[in-house]
Amino acid sequence: MISKATPIVPIYLVIDVSYSMIVGITKVNEVIVSTVGLLNAESFAADRVCLSIISFSDGANIDLPLTPVDQIEVLPTLGVEGGTSYGPVLRTLRETAVIDVEHLKQGGYRVARPVAFFLTDGQPSDGSWLVDLKALVDSKYYPTLLAFGIGDADPAVLVQLASRPELAFMAQQQIDVDVAIANYGKILQDYFRSLSRSTETNTTEVAVSIDPVFNVVPSGVEIT
Repeated sequence: MISKATPIVPIYLVIDVSYSMIVGITKVNEVIVSTVGLLNAESFAADRVCLSIISFSDGANIDLPLTPVDQIEVLPTLGVEGGTSYGPVLRTLRETAVIDVEHLKQGGYRVARPVAFFLTDGQPSDGSWLVDLKALVDSKYYPTLLAFGIGDADPAVLVQLASRPELAFMAQQQIDVDVAIANYGKILQDYFRSLSRSTETNTTEVAVSIDPVFNVVPSGVEIT
């Protein structure tokens, strides 16, 4: 049961399910199961972490509404769909974060800044997604957004998505897709392990441990 004594951390897993993810979607679902299993095994999670899963292709879908981890009864099984549009998912993230945080606050809970782990294997097909990104950044409960790219993702786009340049990560091109996705899961799980229960923890400062599968996008990458 989530506690009113410590700040709740809303976590959003934002997952690309465009058709090109067909080679890795099984591993994505395995990562979701193992991550929730870890959260249920960690004593801090029951009173600190709420989790939501949002998938996107041509549109966006809230597959798991924000839920305390110890109350998750059924996990979604993601499947691949169509193209890769960023606008709908950025709008969905903005709208649901506002609703979720306000709901928690109205319930008397303290709420830390939300955190979103964004995974994509492609480039946005919608030309207006930057407008939606700006609206997200300007919103009241803008999440700390970490952007992870695999496959044909564009490092320059990842830098634009991420809350800070050092939170944009690109998998090495020679790495197998399943290995890259498994490493995304490892990064998630390492982050959850590192969460402190201290009420003094500044949860807006996200620290993640990255191994050689992912590289921080070089600071000199050209943004067009």
